[in-house]
Amino acid sequence: MYQFKLEELNSIPIGDVLEYFEVEQMRNGYKCPNNHKKPTKISVYKADNICKCFNCDEIKGDPIAVAKFFHDGDFKAACEDLHQAFNIPFGDNTSFKPNRKRYVKPAAKAMEYISFDPKHKYLEIKFEDYIDKYSEMKEVQQFKMVATAIYQFSLNTKQWGKTSYFNNIGISMKKNPLLKEKIAMIDSKLGFLFKTDIPEL
Repeated sequence: MYQFKLEELNSIPIGDVLEYFEVEQMRNGYKCPNNHKKPTKISVYKADNICKCFNCDEIKGDPIAVAKFFHDGDFKAACEDLHQAFNIPFGDNTSFKPNRKRYVKPAAKAMEYISFDPKHKYLEIKFEDYIDKYSEMKEVQQFKMVATAIYQFSLNTKQWGKTSYFNNIGISMKKNPLLKEKIAMIDSKLGFLFKTDIPEL
């Protein structure tokens, strides 16, 4: 077993630890990654090198305590990750193996934002026909036009990344034939963009 340098691990600036675990910054603090109804700030106390979310009281304490939260309470995994991430040698000068697993932020859960009412009247239009009138539109109309353009573009990019994501979370015909209709909707109506698609967009 590795000899952890606990004092050195807890000397890592608490803000650096939060940023390593991809905690979003807010004014004078960080946004708690727990699902609060309202954005909740994690207060940082630099003098003591600790932090605390007063809403959930789950993310709090020194760097090791914070790392434990992101490793589901696993002290060993938390210390190993901090040693590797911040390049701190072990007490016995043992080095990590190259393939040692580090913390990876979980993928965001898919969310259903809106439902379509087939009884509601609507018109099918081509946004290209309105490009010349863009400067005369109200701000909300301009937004809808830009959103439509992005959506239609996203339907014509390489879609294998989208397919791979849904396969990984168990939404595939192979894993669950009962999801046939949902998969057909994903294939035909859900767009996908890579970072490499942005310049063309």
